[in-house]
Amino acid sequence: MTRTLLSLIFTLTIGTANDTAAQELSHNRWIETGRINQNKEDVHYSDTVFLVTEDRQVIDVIIGGYAYRGTIANDSLDVKKRTFYVVSNEPEEIKLKFAKLTHTFTRAPKGTVAADAATFAERNKIPDAAAKKVNAKMLNGNWLVYKKTLREGTTVDVKTVQYLKTLNIKAGKGTVTNSSNLSSKVKDIKGANIRYTNSLNQVKTLKVLRQQQDEILLEDEQNIVYFLKKQ
Repeated sequence: MTRTLLSLIFTLTIGTANDTAAQELSHNRWIETGRINQNKEDVHYSDTVFLVTEDRQVIDVIIGGYAYRGTIANDSLDVKKRTFYVVSNEPEEIKLKFAKLTHTFTRAPKGTVAADAATFAERNKIPDAAAKKVNAKMLNGNWLVYKKTLREGTTVDVKTVQYLKTLNIKAGKGTVTNSSNLSSKVKDIKGANIRYTNSLNQVKTLKVLRQQQDEILLEDEQNIVYFLKKQ
C-alpha cells in the first residue's frame, strides 16, 4: 500500500474560522457516502458501511451494525471472507472496492455514535412475521449470505445445521446452496415463501421476512435468520 490507511488519523473541521456551525470530524471514524458500479454509475444503497481505524494494523468494518475486524496487507483490507481493495487513499477520502462495487468513505462527524446505534438497531431488527408477498422481479439475481443469527428463543444445535449459503433466482426458478456446497432446486415461490427440494427429496421452506433492492432477510424452518446481499 502506497500510504497506510491508518496514517490518515487526524481531526478535520468543516467551515471557516467564522462559521459557528462548523462541524468537527472524527479522527478515526469514516462513513460511506457513495457507491458506484463498474460503469461508474451511482448505486442506491441503504446498508451504509462504516470504518473505524483503531490502530496501525487493523480496521473495523461495520456492516449492518455488526463490526468485523479487518487486517491490512499490501493494497487490500481482508475482513473474514471479504477482501476490499484500496482504490484510493486520500486525507479526506478513502475508496475501497468489493466485488463489482466501489465504496467511497469520508470522515464521520463527531457525536454521531448514538444516532448510528438507533439506525443500526432498526436495520437489524428481525420482523415478527413474514412479508405479505414477495416482489418476484426484485428477487431475481445472485444472493450471498453475509450474516446469520438465531431468532430469540430458538434452541437448535448449530453444530448440526446445514446453513444457507447462496440463493440464485431467475424468472421464478433457481437454486439454493448450503454450507456443504450442495445445491437444491427451487420448487416454487408463493406469497412470502420460497420452497425448494433438498438432496433427500424433502420440500423445505424459506420465509422472506424483509425485501429490499439489494438485501433480503430469510428465515428457515429451524428459525435461523439469514441476511443476504445481491452480488
